[in-house]
Amino acid sequence: MLIIFIFILILILISVGIFFYCKRKKKQHYIQKFPIYPAIHNIEFDTAYKEMSKQEQFTRNNVPKWTKSGFKLLTLPDELDSRLKNLWNSKKHLKELEMVPENDMITGTKFSKESIIYLLDINKYDLQLKSDLEKYILQQLQEWTGLDNLIHSATYGIREYKRGAVLKVHCDRYDTHVISAIINITHKSDKPWPLTVWDYNDNKHDVYLDDKINLVLYESIALMHGRPYPFKGDSFVNIFLHFKLPNWKKQMDELIPKNLL
Repeated sequence: MLIIFIFILILILISVGIFFYCKRKKKQHYIQKFPIYPAIHNIEFDTAYKEMSKQEQFTRNNVPKWTKSGFKLLTLPDELDSRLKNLWNSKKHLKELEMVPENDMITGTKFSKESIIYLLDINKYDLQLKSDLEKYILQQLQEWTGLDNLIHSATYGIREYKRGAVLKVHCDRYDTHVISAIINITHKSDKPWPLTVWDYNDNKHDVYLDDKINLVLYESIALMHGRPYPFKGDSFVNIFLHFKLPNWKKQMDELIPKNLL
């Protein structure tokens, strides 16, 4: 009887293992269904603008703007930078495939590997660092924009982009991502990979984040931005912080035409 019981237990364990393995493979297959497009080597304002949704075009043209150019480059304090790097280096083996963002926001090219983006959720591993980053970024945004009533709405990441990734040009979601920051933590690149933005005079700027200039503040709801050129490298690691204003969604719901909501 004992032998039969052990045999049945082994069969059950094997069955459970196969079930979860197949479930995980199915999930990974779903996650990795990225649209694949030809590589872009140059993109001008008219092309980028037309590729945005009608809602993004509307917010870009009609929401308030608080700065002249819409973006600002800074250097993160060494202490915060070091803590971010330590978190990534010590926990990156726990990263997970990231669910595909809506609206094909991240796509691939012929340079792409099977997996294009990974996520290491800072909420799981270092809430104190998350809080310290949010306080520091809030202070920088207040000084830059002159707004003293900004409210933190989201911290997203750590995200790792892989070879061939393309972040389509867009303006951020209108309800929560009003003014934001991107921090570059580390990268292994064959060549620099710019964050391309268009200022409010429709001029294009390729913004490069590296070990010295590793932080960009930007009016994310109004500033057209993206990484339209495929990433050529092994790893590009960022974290994103987003802020809004009080009653912002209600104001936008009233401003944006109903057919665009």
